[in-house]
Amino acid sequence: MKVVIMPKLDLAMDSGSIVEWFKKEGESVKEGEPILTIMTQKVTTEITSPANGVLHKILAEVNEEVPVGEPIAVIAEEGDDIEAVNKQVKEILEKRVSAKVEVKEVVEEVKEEVKEIELKEEERVRISPAARKLAEEYGIDIQQIKGTGPQGRITKEDVLRVVEELKAKKGKIIPITGIRKIIAERMSLSHKIIPPVTYCMEVDATDMVAVRRMFKERENIDLSYNTLIIKAVAKALLDYPIFNSTVEGENVRLIDDINIGLAVATDYGLVVPIIHNADKKEDIRELDKIVRDLIERARQNKLSIDEVTNGTFIVTNLGMFKIDIFTPIIFPDQVAILGVGRMVEKPVVADGQIKIKPILTLSLTADHRVIDGALAATFLNRVTEYLEKISSLVQ
Repeated sequence: MKVVIMPKLDLAMDSGSIVEWFKKEGESVKEGEPILTIMTQKVTTEITSPANGVLHKILAEVNEEVPVGEPIAVIAEEGDDIEAVNKQVKEILEKRVSAKVEVKEVVEEVKEEVKEIELKEEERVRISPAARKLAEEYGIDIQQIKGTGPQGRITKEDVLRVVEELKAKKGKIIPITGIRKIIAERMSLSHKIIPPVTYCMEVDATDMVAVRRMFKERENIDLSYNTLIIKAVAKALLDYPIFNSTVEGENVRLIDDINIGLAVATDYGLVVPIIHNADKKEDIRELDKIVRDLIERARQNKLSIDEVTNGTFIVTNLGMFKIDIFTPIIFPDQVAILGVGRMVEKPVVADGQIKIKPILTLSLTADHRVIDGALAATFLNRVTEYLEKISSLVQ
């Protein structure tokens, strides 16, 4: 018997949602065969069977949110004692029910406390009986109404004013669900726990343009600017490893591998494929192939779990959308993220003359708990230096 559990695919993952079961209870499964799809904060991915046998019991339904490590199915293998398997399934279900009851009790206790606080707060609100009744009819929280009567007393007219304001706000409601909901939760968490500061710097992209032209003329290769940026960032992360780290409680853990994620907009949401060990991809052609392949398969929703996990730093490029500068949000288990704006020709004073040069703007957002302004500026300068002399890093 094998128990299928919700896997932990990255440091920040604490739960996943069931998207689809490919098999029904009682159907045969083979080891390595996809049996369901889950959705995490980063990707929708398939989970394979850990053994040959029969899908004996599904423990989590579609759309159910399951914590990492919790059982989601049981595979009965050939020769298993079915009574023993059923007994173990029963124990799992009983344990889950017990846990839910405990959570429910805690939630109910909190609700009661909140209710008491709300009642006490409501008692302090000055409101006429007619206004209170009207507010109840329209389901309006009287805490949100500004009273204009004596000593701030809420009048019937105050309630009617709020009613009209709410009517004016009516429109189409779009629920936040699926991967959009997960992104919303992770980004909200980031802003809640990380004090971010964003630093911007312009880059003279003359050498980047020249290198790209050289590869096109010499080898008929359309080298991606994203590839050149990842090359420069990987090199800078080697120089400043603190930017390739994660906060663990009261500690900062430097990560040995430099795994750079590249944010990709797709039809089903934002996906961040990872270029693992980007610093070790010496050949720019090899790096370019990897980047292009990951982007293409991200758009087709064909990335594997390994290709979207264990990222240590993210590059997000909005240049193709004509964005010059923006403030990217750090992923919760990282300490910095680099935004890339569009490349435009600008007049630049150089050697006492006004010259027209291709310029792009970098936006580095860093976790101020770990990285101070001077250090962030130094790192951003280093990335800029590498980009402005990128021909020295490629052949």
